[in-house]
Amino acid sequence: MSKNWGLMAWCIAMLCSPGLYAQKKVLGLEEMFRLADEQSRSMRVYELGMLAAEEGVKAAKAARLPEVGVSASVSYWGDGRLWNRDFGQGMRVDMPHFGNNFALEARQVIYAGGAVDNGIERATLGKEAAGLDWQKNRQEVRFLLAGYYLDCAVWIMRSGCWSRIWSWRKR
Repeated sequence: MSKNWGLMAWCIAMLCSPGLYAQKKVLGLEEMFRLADEQSRSMRVYELGMLAAEEGVKAAKAARLPEVGVSASVSYWGDGRLWNRDFGQGMRVDMPHFGNNFALEARQVIYAGGAVDNGIERATLGKEAAGLDWQKNRQEVRFLLAGYYLDCAVWIMRSGCWSRIWSWRKR
């Protein structure tokens, strides 16, 4: 029992020690916005969406390029044998044992009715939409931060602590 009391006394002393105090650094709006741009999870999600849209544009532009396909195969056949209808008599037949096949195929879209160009345009519009979504999310995050910042400023001014904060800021 005395060990528990000692542990509790040590925890209370550490938590209530006078050496613990909040940081005296005052953040401005621009620094908060910069930190939000660097650390926001939702901003990262929208940035990944923009990267995916860029890759979509690259893939759509790749549809204009020719496609080349190559295939090769090698085969080996064993000895051939022929039997009569009742499988009584069999004889060996000479046949080629080795075989190979090589194919080269090249394709180029000559006319697709504008499907390739429309696909590129659709991917480009998707990229622009992803950029606009990112900007909208950035503005929402900044608006929220500005609201919190101003709420804290109003609370500080109403509580009469403004003079203490101003004196810390001048240091």
